[in-house]
Amino acid sequence: MRFSADMAVAVAAFAVGTGILLLLPVQISGARLADVSNMDSPAFFPILSGVFLILCGATLAVQSHLRGAPEDTGPFFLGRDGIVRLLSIAALLVVYVIAIRTIGMVISSMALILVMAPLLNYRNVRLILLSALFFPVCVYLLFEKVLRILLPHGWIF
Repeated sequence: MRFSADMAVAVAAFAVGTGILLLLPVQISGARLADVSNMDSPAFFPILSGVFLILCGATLAVQSHLRGAPEDTGPFFLGRDGIVRLLSIAALLVVYVIAIRTIGMVISSMALILVMAPLLNYRNVRLILLSALFFPVCVYLLFEKVLRILLPHGWIF
């Protein structure tokens, strides 16, 4: 069996998640994995992120193994068009970071999804529009209203 791009992403997600959990006591003094039960602990979100990355990596690895390698396993970012696409995405992320502080997280995230989806070869317009509306609003509601963590607000929202 060939090592697919999905399997590479799965290994990377699993490794980053494991690294987060292993480095937690070093980065946050006095932090333990038991702090996941206390939302006020500074270790809560790193633990949650690490576990989430491990679970996503494991799920993607199992899915990739069951599906097998896709027919077209050519590199996505190689060649002239791929380099332009990669540089465009990098520039777009820089603009996004600036836009978060200027116009706010919700509006800039909506715009990011709308612009980045075609760069990543997603063509389903209905799904792109639903994602652009649904995910930033859900993130806003989760963090601002449920977890009471303020997100960057700009002059629009």
